[in-house]
Amino acid sequence: MIIQFVRLLIIFSLPMLAISLQAMHHEKPLDGTKIIEKYVEAQEVDSELDYIKMSIISPGPTILERRFLAVYKTNPNGERFYLIRIIRPADVQGVTLLAKQDSGKEIEQHLYLPDVGEARKLRGKSQSGAFLGSDFTFQDLLRETPSNFRYERQDDAFVNGVECFKVKASPASTEEGGIYLYRNLYIDKVDFEMLQIDYYGPGKELVKTFNAFDYHSSKIKGKTTRPRRAVMEDKKNNSVTVFTVIEGRVNEKISNELFTPEKIENWTADEVDEFIYDYGFVVRPQS
Repeated sequence: MIIQFVRLLIIFSLPMLAISLQAMHHEKPLDGTKIIEKYVEAQEVDSELDYIKMSIISPGPTILERRFLAVYKTNPNGERFYLIRIIRPADVQGVTLLAKQDSGKEIEQHLYLPDVGEARKLRGKSQSGAFLGSDFTFQDLLRETPSNFRYERQDDAFVNGVECFKVKASPASTEEGGIYLYRNLYIDKVDFEMLQIDYYGPGKELVKTFNAFDYHSSKIKGKTTRPRRAVMEDKKNNSVTVFTVIEGRVNEKISNELFTPEKIENWTADEVDEFIYDYGFVVRPQS
């Protein structure tokens, strides 16, 4: 009786297994655009604040260090805001990069320099300029903007032993291209996290490489979608810039008022301190 039952079970199971295998065989593979959409979705949050150390390592004995606050926010209508505020050292304290992206693809950027006294709009090639002498351009600091690029899936590759999707990102127009002809993006096939970006110049030469390490590191205080360590290497200048996330906060309430040229022009050092205290990056001193 038991043997007959097992035979019946096998008879009924085999067609279902065949159908399942057939469905898996015909499952449509992800194309470049779908991979990027999944990457963006995996990284998306309502808001994020991070306190970051930036180290600029150029040929020679000197290493420049900066500490800055990076703030990101997205609104229900599709608007995205980015802000980077230098906290120290004193000679560059207050330098601020502000970017706003509307629900389409338009990105507006302003740079505030305390010595100038006003936030100036970045236009054209100035958006591809180096950020405070680092190997990151202003454009590199923004999150991926799918509407500004065409994505083509390449053969899968490995980065530091991790299997990755490889996607070629070409600018949809010359305005979005900046100084890069195209980029190759390497995205972890399991968690959809960016592990490497290769940047290619107009002559199809490799000009820069970005690598990300230690997502979800226990050494970061608080939560963040960023890797603990991000390294940008400039092949031509033989220089390296390292971002190290010290603390992070995700999905905090942040006012839209912060993301205006007028606010960053008048945002005093004391007000920045209060902002940092309010979100718990530093313990407020007792009065």
